[in-house]
Amino acid sequence: MFLEARRANFKEDKKEKRGSVKVTGSLGDVMQESVKLAHTLAKNYLHKNLANSAAAKYLETYNIHLHAPEGALPKVII
Repeated sequence: MFLEARRANFKEDKKEKRGSVKVTGSLGDVMQESVKLAHTLAKNYLHKNLANSAAAKYLETYNIHLHAPEGALPKVII
């Protein structure tokens, strides 16, 4: 599956806080929830184990925009 990810700036949307993740594209609800869960787990792990690392600071400071242009694939019954 092809994914596009980049550091994003969500200043125009006041609901987005620093260190958040936004998922767009052709992903179902379950996949969007999985992305957000993985982001939360990564932030928690880094905070507990590597609090002063560059990765921990990055995830706390920047917003991430993940886009799946063709994520939804039709199910085929065989």
